Amino acid sequence: MLAVDEALPTVAGPGAAEPARGHPATRRRLWHLPTQAHELLLALSFAPDALRREAARKLGHVHKGRCILKGRDVDVLYGVVHDMVTRNPLSEAFQKHLDDKHALAVRRLGAMRDIEVLKTAWSGALDDDTMPSVLWGLLTHPLGESLEATVLYDARAWVFAHSRRSVQMRHSQRQAESQLLEARARADELQGRLLAQRQEANETLKQAEAEITRLRGELARLKRAPAEAPELPPESPRTVRHGSAPPAKAIQRAANPAPLPLPVERRVSSPEPSAVSPTAAEPLAVNGRRVLCVGGIQHAVARYRGRIEQLGGEFEHHDGGLEDSVHALDARLGRADLVICQAACINHEAYHRVKRHCERTGTPCVYLDRPSLSRFDRALAHARGGRDAHCG
Repeated sequence: MLAVDEALPTVAGPGAAEPARGHPATRRRLWHLPTQAHELLLALSFAPDALRREAARKLGHVHKGRCILKGRDVDVLYGVVHDMVTRNPLSEAFQKHLDDKHALAVRRLGAMRDIEVLKTAWSGALDDDTMPSVLWGLLTHPLGESLEATVLYDARAWVFAHSRRSVQMRHSQRQAESQLLEARARADELQGRLLAQRQEANETLKQAEAEITRLRGELARLKRAPAEAPELPPESPRTVRHGSAPPAKAIQRAANPAPLPLPVERRVSSPEPSAVSPTAAEPLAVNGRRVLCVGGIQHAVARYRGRIEQLGGEFEHHDGGLEDSVHALDARLGRADLVICQAACINHEAYHRVKRHCERTGTPCVYLDRPSLSRFDRALAHARGGRDAHCG
């Protein structure tokens, strides 16, 4: 190895003396390099198809015909390497091709005449992708023979490391592609489930809309029923029970009543105990109590309220789930001291809520089988405030 401070002779012109032995002044050629260098240079500088194409083109030019190289890529590589050990048209062609391909590195390194500077340039090339170009520039440099062993060892290590990195990158790429396919499959599955759930929700919505339409029609029919059927006079409760009796007989019975409780109007106007006949049934205890009326005729709610307030009670109403929320019924039941349930005008859920609450808490409850103001008055006049009284 040359010392760092040894000066290199300049390239001699025509007729100049030959440079001293050990101080080369010209670049080395491809056929001056060892076989290991040929393998690395050709493998790093040419893609397999480019090497095959370049070798076939030059051999065809030499043999003045079309040349087709068969076999594997590695066979073509070592066939070309075999022809690089001597100077011939093929090695000269690859010498020129490599000079043209790595011209920038050859010019940059050709200006360096110090071993340590060349080592520094080589160390930097190992950390980036310029290594193949710097490798050609160093091996063909006039001082390249001094660095040849170290450069070839480092180049093989660089190729090994990059090969492992390429394998890892290909493995990572295959994993990423597999994960992408799995993610797409899951996305398709979730999209299918979402579509099925959306269709099911649409069907449920259609059924709910149909049920709402049916209930609205039923509610409208119930609201029209009291207006279409004339209400019987409240002072003849037997007429309400026996709707088949003719009006004339009902009036005659009202004029000559049997020994039954006093009419509601008389009892409401005189709620004191002294105004009630000793033989009459005791009226429902309403005075001072909160009375909850569940159901009934909607346009008669004000008249229900008037009856309760005339008897000294506090009135509260719930329509039984037709328009009012069924969930609001629980709070009103909790406040009630007495419940009057007109069962024919409420839905099943409201009816069962009333029944369960009254059975659980012992709250008195009067059930009316049909909505009518006269039946409401009979419930106030005849029921004794029992736990579950039924008035027909």
